[in-house]
Amino acid sequence: MKKKIQKAVSPIFILFLVLALAACGAQRSTHSTEVMSKDTGSANKADDYPHKAINLVVPFTAGSPGDVFSRTFGKIAEKYLGQSLVIVNKEGGSGAIGVTHMLAQPADGYTIVYHSSTFAYTMAAGQVSLKSKDILPIATINADYQTVAVKKDSPFTTFEELVKFAKENPGKLKFSGSTVKGTNHVLALKIFKEAGIQASYIPYDGGNKSVLALLGGNVDVLVGSSSVVNAQVDSGDLRLLAVSSGERAPNRKDVPTLKELGLTKIADENIWRGFFGKPGIPKERLEKLEKAFEQAMKDPEWQEYQKKENQIDFYKNSADFAKYFEQFMKDGEEVFKGLPN
Repeated sequence: MKKKIQKAVSPIFILFLVLALAACGAQRSTHSTEVMSKDTGSANKADDYPHKAINLVVPFTAGSPGDVFSRTFGKIAEKYLGQSLVIVNKEGGSGAIGVTHMLAQPADGYTIVYHSSTFAYTMAAGQVSLKSKDILPIATINADYQTVAVKKDSPFTTFEELVKFAKENPGKLKFSGSTVKGTNHVLALKIFKEAGIQASYIPYDGGNKSVLALLGGNVDVLVGSSSVVNAQVDSGDLRLLAVSSGERAPNRKDVPTLKELGLTKIADENIWRGFFGKPGIPKERLEKLEKAFEQAMKDPEWQEYQKKENQIDFYKNSADFAKYFEQFMKDGEEVFKGLPN
């Protein structure tokens, strides 16, 4: 009888062992699988933070510019954090779905989200229900300066010529860019106001399509990020008339800034990128994130990536980022006054 019981129990016992081992293995996460384990009672253990992987939510699809930025920077930042940054793509809702997902997690520093100036303007325009107080700025990392570009055969060889034509022909010039109430649109509106011109803005679904519109002769002028126009500028198909950075761009020293051209209220109208968290992250943990991100930003590997992508340093710690973000939102709200929803 004992032998029969042993024969019956052994397979069940073996099956239990297999399932237990499989469960242990399933807790291991890859660089694209969200870490779901709870931070068991360690919210105040700032001295050992981070003691596990950190989820970095990207509110865009895999392979998008924001995703590429996050994966590239994340791998470098891991060296200074001492833990993995696990990329979690949560796209949709103009970037709001990823932020909402981040806010649904504990304020323990183990889930953060990537975002850019585009989302700040989305918030300022009231297109999402979030307010600046609802998210915690952690750090900005870098930026793309924006550009004012024309085709190589355009009659405008300088920004001054363009403005002169626009003043003499109100409403005739057509500007292109991406997304209504996005960064390109805001810069175009500021140019119209500061230069005292009337022109139309035609939005396209993404910067690349707005470039094609210019090359195809459907518009006269493009407002676009440096990363969008660099290839065509290098090939000679496009010509830059101005850049939006506070100083001349490192790789475009011959192109004047809008500020130099007399639009003194437009400086550093860049497309910045950074990270946010849930309000309430312990101060010591926030400081560790700030320090690791600043170190990663100075890493030679990251600097080489930025150089290749024609991007510029734009680091701000949490306190400075919070002030900058608040003012950025107010500027956006002011620009959008009177515009249709």
